[in-house]
Amino acid sequence: MRLHAGIGYVTPDNEHHGRGDGIRAARRDSLAHARPARITYRRTTPEDKR
Repeated sequence: MRLHAGIGYVTPDNEHHGRGDGIRAARRDSLAHARPARITYRRTTPEDKR
């Protein structure tokens, strides 16, 4: 198991101070936004321009 895997890859200090849920939510939102943007970019950009 990787370091901090059990607490969702936030530092113990962040978890202790109650910031863990917010950090994990922001990460989920960011990843949810990035995936369709990445797919759109790859579909509209020629391979030689990547």
